[in-house]
Amino acid sequence: MISNLLKNKISIDNSKMTFMFSGRVAINILSKKFKKNRIVLIPKYICNVVDMAFEKEYKIIRYGVDEKFEPNIDELIYSINNNKVDILLLASLYGSGEFINELYDHKSKLYKAIKQKKLEVIIDFAQDFYRINSLTLEYKNYHYIFSFNDKSFMGSMGSIIVSNTDLSNIVYKQLSVAQNIFLLKNYLIKVVNCKIPLLLKAYQLLRGIKNKKIIKMEYEFSTCKVFPYTYDNYKISSIQLFFALIGIFRLKVYYKNKCKYLNIHKDFMQNRFVDTSAYIIVKGSDFQTNKFKPPYAYYNNQYDSLYPNLKIIHNKGFCDK
Repeated sequence: MISNLLKNKISIDNSKMTFMFSGRVAINILSKKFKKNRIVLIPKYICNVVDMAFEKEYKIIRYGVDEKFEPNIDELIYSINNNKVDILLLASLYGSGEFINELYDHKSKLYKAIKQKKLEVIIDFAQDFYRINSLTLEYKNYHYIFSFNDKSFMGSMGSIIVSNTDLSNIVYKQLSVAQNIFLLKNYLIKVVNCKIPLLLKAYQLLRGIKNKKIIKMEYEFSTCKVFPYTYDNYKISSIQLFFALIGIFRLKVYYKNKCKYLNIHKDFMQNRFVDTSAYIIVKGSDFQTNKFKPPYAYYNNQYDSLYPNLKIIHNKGFCDK
């Protein structure tokens, strides 16, 4: 019942949506579906969980990104033409996503290369759920992934694959009672932690205490070894779907909050989907009002990053200030 309510809140063909336990599981499932020559193209800069979703099944070839974290099209097409590629993965980071124009434009070099080589394309919109109502399902080889987990709204893992591919034969593991309780507790802890900074800030204002300078955190890296952060294909639970439904009902409120911040603070990178992105790149130092996000680590080295000095802040519309 909850899954039907959730599907009805999304204005695309319900038969094209498959709920998954998590975004990383969704990528992993698709990777197993399309393997032939076992070569995948992914961006040089992305969360390491993407690498780990592919690495047991595929040889990974990385393509470069520009200053807006869009694909370097010439480099990408060279890789497509010079390797027996199965899958191209594209990701929307920090308000990027201008590659969508290239994917849908029949005259673009990227579209022509994809069609000629008959590639399966995974578009990772895990950081921007707002894009789900503006997709085209015209192309059978385009597969979209969205996340319920703390980007566009608060959740406890969970994701959707939007695809023309039949995924009805997927075999799932069943969550135990203890695991369901863990997901519930995980969500409640997030809610509490979301409120604590607001209370702390109010206390500081009353006491006249100035905010401390932001200390640089280590780079973002996942070991993917502990539940629920693994690639074990559990069946998504009613608890996860319920939290996602709450989040989708709240999206309009979160969007207003996001835009309010962007209207006040102008010193950010002007990417195409910056108004709906969960994280944005700031150029100056006026970003203390929202939380800092560490840059992604190298896929194989959690102590270094391709962009170690990148200034990234949360702009989710919830739990920001």
